[in-house]
Amino acid sequence: EADLPVLLIHGDADEAVPVSQFRLLARVLENEKSEIWQVPNTGHLQAYRQHPDIYAQRVLRFLSRTVREPPRAHRASTFVESERRNRA
Repeated sequence: EADLPVLLIHGDADEAVPVSQFRLLARVLENEKSEIWQVPNTGHLQAYRQHPDIYAQRVLRFLSRTVREPPRAHRASTFVESERRNRA
């Protein structure tokens, strides 16, 4: 079982990676953090080319849901540390 957020995109007309492999991964990744998208009538690495708007929406939605900014204190301390290293 995976507990990390994963965006899995697979074209159902993919001849390089069988749909059975996609389904196996999809079962392993089933959790509320992950998103699974089987793209109809789409070959290997063609999801963006054939469906650019939907692809962008799904990727941006996934990233906005799963990627968070670090707490403000952490960002400030990281910046200070990096400035100290740059001056040394």
